[in-house]
Amino acid sequence: MSKPRAEVAIDLETLSTSPAAVLLSIGAVAVCAATGQTIKFYAATSVASPPDRKTDASTRAWWSTQSAEA
Repeated sequence: MSKPRAEVAIDLETLSTSPAAVLLSIGAVAVCAATGQTIKFYAATSVASPPDRKTDASTRAWWSTQSAEA
């Protein structure tokens, strides 16, 4: 008998499109197709990031147009 397999989706919210972007939050959802069971994870990070992290003015401008829920 095989073990149930989970599919995982990960979402990163950042202040840049650079790989060195300031990270705002991390979200993940794992779903077992066989059972429908889900496991969710969310963590907000501190905007006080190491100085080598990047921000883009255009990304900050985009975030300013988003709802509080986003």
